[in-house]
Amino acid sequence: MIARAVERWVAIRAAHESAGLDFEQLALITGWSVRSIQRRAAREKWVPWRVAGRQPDIKTPLRKVAESLIAQVQTLAIGEDGEPLALDKARIDTISVLTRTLEKIIEIMPSGGEAKEDQTKRDADMAEALKRIDQRIVELAKGYARQLGKTKSEG
Repeated sequence: MIARAVERWVAIRAAHESAGLDFEQLALITGWSVRSIQRRAAREKWVPWRVAGRQPDIKTPLRKVAESLIAQVQTLAIGEDGEPLALDKARIDTISVLTRTLEKIIEIMPSGGEAKEDQTKRDADMAEALKRIDQRIVELAKGYARQLGKTKSEG
């Protein structure tokens, strides 16, 4: 659902920035309107890497996608009051898909020529975020199991 749309936008941006496909070609491939692709490209400042000798920067969009996925998981799992939301199978499945997508993004994110300590810090930050998400999923699953147990004992 949400993760699939995010993955498609990441792929379309990569096709534009690295392969140099224009908006009309992207519209033909995706079935989306040229205008919607142009608006997204303008908002996210897409630039084909061949323009002015620009090298492709896939890290920034991937990092943004990763941050977005973490926020989506938190939205699905935690209410406005900070309490865990009741989880049904659909929410658990969605959280699982988002988490797998996030793990794949981490795997494909290039390390480039940045300082090793910066990479180590980012890896540690990402690992900590994934650990918190995993702990939260376990907490929510236990809460959901307790709710199911109460429902069975009452019924």
